[in-house]
Amino acid sequence: MKKYKLFFFIIIIVLLNTKTYPQNIEEKMTMLEDYLANLDKVALLFKQKSFNGTMKKGWMLIKKPYNIRIEYENPHPLIIVSNKDYFILYNAEDNLIMHLPISEGPWTIFTKDKLNLS
Repeated sequence: MKKYKLFFFIIIIVLLNTKTYPQNIEEKMTMLEDYLANLDKVALLFKQKSFNGTMKKGWMLIKKPYNIRIEYENPHPLIIVSNKDYFILYNAEDNLIMHLPISEGPWTIFTKDKLNLS
């Protein structure tokens, strides 16, 4: 949990510090990339608000490279897992499984060994 808080603290500092010179921003982005590259495992709780105001709660485990597990609390029976090739969504209520290539989507920020933000 400490790594999670530190991760978001660093992101906030980088994004809110707008009075820096361009080379200083690049240094901070490199620092953030290096920090994320050194994270191997992360566990976190989250709240997700949809466009219509619905709130979902859940938890996420990330183990680099490529491994993610996300579960939502009831009444949202959705489980999401990933491996090297696919991002897999399982809806327990409908017993439906959907596979997406791991290379597509924003979740790759969590699964890559080396991240390039620039």
